[in-house]
Amino acid sequence: MAKKSASEFDMLALSYHLKKSPLYEGLHVEMMDPDWITATPDDMISARRPDKNGLGVADYVRTAPYLSDIADRLMSGEVIDDIMKENSRVGQAANQYFNPDNMIHADVYGGDEIRLDGHGVQQLLAAQRCDVPVPVLSVMQPEMTFKHEMELAQQPVEDDEYEEPWFMQDNRSKGRRLPNLPDMEPEEPDHGFEINF
Repeated sequence: MAKKSASEFDMLALSYHLKKSPLYEGLHVEMMDPDWITATPDDMISARRPDKNGLGVADYVRTAPYLSDIADRLMSGEVIDDIMKENSRVGQAANQYFNPDNMIHADVYGGDEIRLDGHGVQQLLAAQRCDVPVPVLSVMQPEMTFKHEMELAQQPVEDDEYEEPWFMQDNRSKGRRLPNLPDMEPEEPDHGFEINF
């Protein structure tokens, strides 16, 4: 099985060659190491089912090794559109991984975090298993990272306008004590008359 030998520089060069294709006009497509991309638990659950093309992870594992051949051909000047037209395993792999409708979609947060957006989880897992770089249709998101969003979501919401009454607050942490009440004997009920024996 082909092993990933592409360096970060090679992936930048591959991304440059991909952009020559009119297929990606107006899209931000780049080659990435699949280990850079984070999949959510929901993505992992959906990976157990076939995708919209009826293909599962095992189907993509069969064609993932051909991604290295496609990368070599792109670096030698071929265009992805021509490779996708071939009636071969390489052409099939090109369609499964490089077609914008099928490829991995990811959100890039602040340049330091890449998260799968729910599209292409089967291809991602196959590429990770075969250890080959993959093309990714990426969308830049605001600087706030997804991790930061999750941290904010887990923090309790504080309402500054409401303050608990002092007797409901933790008195030890506030340094307050409950007032000392005198010891009182329970009183006999007064029925309005006195009984003498």
